[in-house]
Amino acid sequence: MDHQFKSRWGNQISCKMGVAVTFRSMAIAKRLTIDNVNLDNEGEMDAFVDQVLTAGIERVRAEGDELRRRSLLDGQGNLLLNELPADMLEDSERDFGG
Repeated sequence: MDHQFKSRWGNQISCKMGVAVTFRSMAIAKRLTIDNVNLDNEGEMDAFVDQVLTAGIERVRAEGDELRRRSLLDGQGNLLLNELPADMLEDSERDFGG
């Protein structure tokens, strides 16, 4: 499955099931945060969006790797475990305090 996105700042983002992402490259001189990014500077906003998306993709990949390591996902990203824990089954005697 291939998805193409274009951010409001003009970044072209391509995502596939294997999570391949292409960003317009731009050198970042400082670590941008929501507190220090200049919202009026389009180049700085592009760099900030790229930085955030890159960090997000890294987290998604790490989570996927961990789930594959634990044999919960196959190589295609499909969930392998469909069972619910005992305390979540319909006839469970658990009280969640709600």
